[in-house]
Amino acid sequence: MSTETNTHLSRYAVWSTNDYKKPDGSTFRLLYFTAAPYLLALPTHIADHLRSERFSQLNPHTLYHLEEAGVLTHASRDDELRCVMERLQSSTRSGTRRSFVVMPTANCNLHCTYCPQVNTNHSYSKSLQQKVTQRILNATTDPKVTNVDVRWYGGEPLLAYASIMELSSSVLPVFDARGITYTSMMVTNGSLLSAQKFTDLTTKCRVKTIVVTLDGGERSNNITRINRAGRGMYRLIIDNLASIVKFTNAPQGTKVIVRVNISPTSANCIDDLLNDLHRIGATAPLFELQFMPVYSWHQDNSQHIPDNVTIDGAIRSAYHRASNLNIGLPTLPSQTKHKLCPAVGRAEEIITPDGGIFSCTEDPLVPGYHSQRQLTTIDALGSDKLRPPDRYDDWYLRINDFQCSNCPLLPVCGGSCPQRWIEGQPACPPLRRELQLRMDQYAKKARLL
Repeated sequence: MSTETNTHLSRYAVWSTNDYKKPDGSTFRLLYFTAAPYLLALPTHIADHLRSERFSQLNPHTLYHLEEAGVLTHASRDDELRCVMERLQSSTRSGTRRSFVVMPTANCNLHCTYCPQVNTNHSYSKSLQQKVTQRILNATTDPKVTNVDVRWYGGEPLLAYASIMELSSSVLPVFDARGITYTSMMVTNGSLLSAQKFTDLTTKCRVKTIVVTLDGGERSNNITRINRAGRGMYRLIIDNLASIVKFTNAPQGTKVIVRVNISPTSANCIDDLLNDLHRIGATAPLFELQFMPVYSWHQDNSQHIPDNVTIDGAIRSAYHRASNLNIGLPTLPSQTKHKLCPAVGRAEEIITPDGGIFSCTEDPLVPGYHSQRQLTTIDALGSDKLRPPDRYDDWYLRINDFQCSNCPLLPVCGGSCPQRWIEGQPACPPLRRELQLRMDQYAKKARLL
């Protein structure tokens, strides 16, 4: 058994700020251990001893289990960080996963006020689509590759629905025959997401997660997210979600993430959206919310960026309302971060509608950045080579220059967006802001409240 002199609480142990009371009157505090993510509900007196490092007050059985779990450790803080960093670095070098962000079209049917993309009618030609298909297939000729991830992005990817169907039907039988694990997701504005398309995407194309972006309720959404004719599309998107609820039977594990973009305009209208989602039956487990404050994306978005008070107030209110309406809310990550974004490893890339190869999703279709940050083309690269090295491939060697290295959430966050950090924008993910709210939700479900 360890002694107090060489044992301490892990730097990756995160406490709830609230205490919770069970029906029998006993009180608990939650501890979220991010290095091997799980949540513990500890009696308050044990939590107090741990936080004060009065380990002699704990019985040997409790000490043993906390040490076995890693919550109590002999490793120095530097050694703990080194272990996390080695895991993050190895995940980008393992060679077992290839990831492709596929942009089949540069077109978009909406004009969002804060989006810097310049959209055109350019889409994959038949010949380019074949080259993209072959490049994805050739990734699995490397015997180390066991997983392939395809993310559909745009523009509005559903404007190239036929390409999505054709490319998926070409790669899936091959992956099945080779024993490759395939995952897929899509980001869409939802205006073209009919029940039939949803069924095809989730069954024939095996898209597991569909992210639908909205700017709060109708009042705000129809100001900032309008179509090319200047009309608001909110009601159409909600009707599409309603048809998914009514007419589809999604495969097990499918998720529709309703990403709520928070701006000064949308912050006061989120309850309207939640009421509409509840009315159409868009509830857990199929539907889940995600809150994303608007930020600067290669342009001055200051008029659309909310302050922290506005963000925190909007999210707290939304959590309370969504919980009462049984609309799914984000949970605490149950796995450490193994894949951050295409920018931090050569096994990931973006393939644009003109055949360009990029490492960051924020660069394509943005004037200036599209030409400056294109790494190569699919023709020049060929079908079997990794993308060229780029500016953030060494992110995990540079992360100590930023506050991420001191954050207890690093194992489940991975450092978030390197580009935003380097440009001077804090890039912490929603988890950082919502941590206590997510703990409260757990406590409520576990009847600790």
